[in-house]
Amino acid sequence: LQEAAEYAARAIFFNQGEVCSANSRLLVQREIADEFTAAVVRHAQSVRLGHPFDPDATMGPLVDVTHAGRVESYLREGARVGTVVTGGNCTTDWDCRRVISPPATIVSKVTSLT
Repeated sequence: LQEAAEYAARAIFFNQGEVCSANSRLLVQREIADEFTAAVVRHAQSVRLGHPFDPDATMGPLVDVTHAGRVESYLREGARVGTVVTGGNCTTDWDCRRVISPPATIVSKVTSLT
């Protein structure tokens, strides 16, 4: 279970999640959902935002302001249809015209997606 959670988190958050095949939705058997979600959350909370050349950073900026707006709308929608377990905020530095990725976000118990 722990190994599956680790690889699921990698698949979701690799390259800031900006991969066409990013596995951003996971279907998990009800009986293990809480334990599995907690394990993925531990990986999400270990994500460190920062400059791509910072060796301590594990996630860099989003590609542009347009994409950041799209991500912010997904964060709002996730909070509307499910339970935000961790993350859920987008950090931007508009003065420097730099968009920083949102912290890794986990939403569980999603009832529907539009």
